[in-house]
Amino acid sequence: MLLFSIAREDKHQFKAHSFYELQSTLSLSLSDIGTAQRKLEGVDLLATFKNNDGAYRFAIQLPLSSAEFLQTDLLTTLLLGRVGDATFNQLISRIDQPRNDFEQMDNISASLLDVFTVTKAAIQNPPEKSD
Repeated sequence: MLLFSIAREDKHQFKAHSFYELQSTLSLSLSDIGTAQRKLEGVDLLATFKNNDGAYRFAIQLPLSSAEFLQTDLLTTLLLGRVGDATFNQLISRIDQPRNDFEQMDNISASLLDVFTVTKAAIQNPPEKSD
């Protein structure tokens, strides 16, 4: 989602980033990035392009809706094979149910600072943003 947000903020203009920068941002090895890239391409969430200079360009695609996903035989077959009959049927029944009314519930999600450690100095002196 971070990378999708960055792309939206850049108004989908191409901006060169190195694989090292991607590794650093995601804390993943090149092998893990390659594996994730192939999986994202396989389910049409990422398109990868290479120009004559050998530079890569990535286009992030929006995911299918639940209904669109379920209308795609290959995706539903893969999901069924991955999770099994019982879990598959549970997922289908959840999709068909009305959405929860979250306004009637207490949000007990962890906050950013519950999960990540940030020093007081870093909060008081945030990095300068360049245009």
